[in-house]
Amino acid sequence: YASPSSCNLEEEEEKEAMQASNKSCSSPSSSSSSSSSSSSYFSRRACSKSPLKRSSRLPLRPHHHHPRHHLRPHAFLRLLLLQLQLLVVLLPAFSSLTSAQATTLEQDLSPDKKTDPWTTTSRFKRDLVEMFPDSKGEVALELGAHLGHCTRVLSRLFGSVIAVEHSTAVLERNAERNADLGNVVYLNFHTVMDDWSIFSRSKIGLSFIDAAHDYASVKSDIVRSLQIPTVHTLVLDDYGAERGVKEAVTEAIAEGLVTFRRYIGAEPPWTFSGRTVEEWEGVVLDPVRNSSEVDLRPPASLVGTTWVVFPAGVFVSGYFQPHGKISFEEGRMAASSYGTIAWRQAFEEEAQGMEGMYILKLEDPPGWRAQLKLNAHRTAAILFRDDGHELVLLREEMMRTVGEKLLSFLH
Repeated sequence: YASPSSCNLEEEEEKEAMQASNKSCSSPSSSSSSSSSSSSYFSRRACSKSPLKRSSRLPLRPHHHHPRHHLRPHAFLRLLLLQLQLLVVLLPAFSSLTSAQATTLEQDLSPDKKTDPWTTTSRFKRDLVEMFPDSKGEVALELGAHLGHCTRVLSRLFGSVIAVEHSTAVLERNAERNADLGNVVYLNFHTVMDDWSIFSRSKIGLSFIDAAHDYASVKSDIVRSLQIPTVHTLVLDDYGAERGVKEAVTEAIAEGLVTFRRYIGAEPPWTFSGRTVEEWEGVVLDPVRNSSEVDLRPPASLVGTTWVVFPAGVFVSGYFQPHGKISFEEGRMAASSYGTIAWRQAFEEEAQGMEGMYILKLEDPPGWRAQLKLNAHRTAAILFRDDGHELVLLREEMMRTVGEKLLSFLH
């Protein structure tokens, strides 16, 4: 291709040649001044039809292209150089963007449980990343989201995350820390006390259980997670560090509710907060969906259960002093703060179609009679006495959970 300077020179030569040709065609020749008009006519006609002989150095331009639409060689070269310069500028930008994304992932794997006991280890978080490489079409339910360290990791892996936390103050800190995430729903919810029916229409694939670690709360979280039909994986933190978590998992496996898939997180022995843990940090479970005989609710019988009695309205009155205690024993008898109580399951006509209805009769004076109605999960009950008293009963295992709930109200 010709250089831009040579092309400009050739254009000027082309213009000069065309001007000279026009003059020769329009002015009469000195030797033919006496020639006839017909010869002048044919001479002018031949001159107008004859093509201009251009210099061989001039580039030929097809006359059917508009000059503005025709890409000259030097223009093409300039465009190519511009694209190369743009590519050189953008390559470092793309490289730095990829590096920033990788750095963000590494940041999300921190802090480690060995430096912050209120989260999981970095190995635990990395295992989550490896376990769920293609779950953008599902929802993750995080029970016990706390300050949101695992919330960030789950938001990378799932289409959306439901971050559940019973403490409003802690949940607000989670939301502030993860304000840049657009796929997290923050829910002030107690996993034992509140109604799980709000999750019934969510396409929840993972239940990440890391709320209260006592046996009763963990077992309740496992059972209720299994009642969500779309849940295919349960992940539990603190399997090795908290006895209640291990006991609940062991019992759920023994009852055939779940099967063991793998361990997750720190491998034993490992240490945190001055403790040495001889079990794996976490465990992954698979629900058992092919057994229709499995009843996911706690046992229907009251035998062997102890209940703490409170006055009605305990959560709104601010008066948290227990009213008494009832322990149900074999032989349909119960020991209580009020005396010996005889109990039985309500007959069909007494229950009037309601489940979980029992009849209690105090054998000692004043000898009141009462109806006991359990809630759906058999963790709480209402006692209607025939002397006009209404009392609230909570299972003794629930008292730690109730304390946490009351503290969350205070803070």
